Amino acid sequence: MNFVKLLHCVTVDDEVNPRVNAYTIEKRGVRKLIYQAPWFRDGIVQGLVELSLEIPDAMPHFIREG
Repeated sequence: MNFVKLLHCVTVDDEVNPRVNAYTIEKRGVRKLIYQAPWFRDGIVQGLVELSLEIPDAMPHFIREG
């Protein structure tokens, strides 16, 4: 995937503020959390960081009061 296609994956709020795109997928029985976020240098988007983390089938979910 080239750099331009990666930038199109970033959702944009008001065409000015790029933000995080996070979701889960399952592929061949393996569940993953996908986390994509732009990275900046001097306030200008330079690229996209993508983390792909395997998550277990039974993962605890905690609700914390803030």
